[in-house]
Amino acid sequence: MIQGFITDWTPTNNAILTALNAPSVANPTPQPTVAKPFAFADVMGCLSAASVANVRSLATATQLITAINLRDVVSIGNWLAALSSPPALITSGEAAAVGAVITATELDPSWPAQISWAAANLGRPATLADVIAARPQGS
Repeated sequence: MIQGFITDWTPTNNAILTALNAPSVANPTPQPTVAKPFAFADVMGCLSAASVANVRSLATATQLITAINLRDVVSIGNWLAALSSPPALITSGEAAAVGAVITATELDPSWPAQISWAAANLGRPATLADVIAARPQGS
């Protein structure tokens, strides 16, 4: 397979290996979505000043803050349900806004637009042994 791709065998084995493993082919895998990171300020920014004061006045506020800082979506969701239930410390609209922040997704920023020839054709990085085995005799 490598012999069919390499047309010039004058470079060194290491140079050919580098070329085989360099990003050069469009990634055929669609870019997936992932959870969008959020910060404490993103969550608290959804709340009015009065609601922030209500939340901070709770004896258990540090547990909520910890859940937010750990991005523990399940725990935050449980807190939202409790805080927006009577007697509500935050409004249902604020709870919905926080819910949107903590469940937001985005296209995976780590997805590579290009992959190497080796990944596309061999399903793995090429090795020096692959290059040596593919090199035609006398080249």
